Amino acid sequence: MIKKYKSILFAAITSFSCVTSANVTIKWNEVDYTFDSTVRLTDVLSKLDLNTNIYWPSAALFIPNDVTLERARRSSLSNLNILASHLPSDTHEQKSVFTNLINELEHWHLANRLSVKIDYDLARISEAHNPQFDNGYYVVSLHERQESVEIIGAVTNTVETKHLPHTDVSEYLNSANIASFANRDTVIIIQADGRIIEAPTAYWNRQHQEVMPGSIIYVPFKESLFTPQYKELNQLIVTLAKNRLHK
Repeated sequence: MIKKYKSILFAAITSFSCVTSANVTIKWNEVDYTFDSTVRLTDVLSKLDLNTNIYWPSAALFIPNDVTLERARRSSLSNLNILASHLPSDTHEQKSVFTNLINELEHWHLANRLSVKIDYDLARISEAHNPQFDNGYYVVSLHERQESVEIIGAVTNTVETKHLPHTDVSEYLNSANIASFANRDTVIIIQADGRIIEAPTAYWNRQHQEVMPGSIIYVPFKESLFTPQYKELNQLIVTLAKNRLHK
């Protein structure tokens, strides 16, 4: 889905000597950069041959191998498989939606996205935006500005459509085949900067809401007393989408 991207891998290993120290290794384009002490964001980025076209609003810091996220993935897949297995044989639309989502979720790379703004220029002038890395294992994802938006959820097929500047989110929905059991009044935007926005899209409740390039639009399942499982499923998938690490 993402055409070009770059990822930096941070690995902090605690020394078991009398004096505690950190050894930080940064992996960039298959080359390892090693620091013998705890470093700040600018220390790391200054050593790298960064692409000048990096889209900093979407830059993100992750912690991989998150057990909670993998548990959420398993719960989502279990719910979708149960829903699909109980459908009558003639319900092709629902089967297409569930099968598509199962295939998507199975192949997502997940990591815990931290609430840390990654911006090289800002970090150089503001200590508050120049964090020091604690011991641990991190992934910083940097990529160029994407010219597309992805539509997932209660749609028969995942859609990647062209980003439209100054356009309300509702206009993107014309590109997707939205299922009859979708919530057509509201969508959830997982902005490229990590924000989650619930955006009304019906004619009677619409409020202008734009979408950042490289973002995800989640079309939720319509929740009701008769389909309580959709509420949990919507919440789980939005959480997974926010913490999706593009490889």
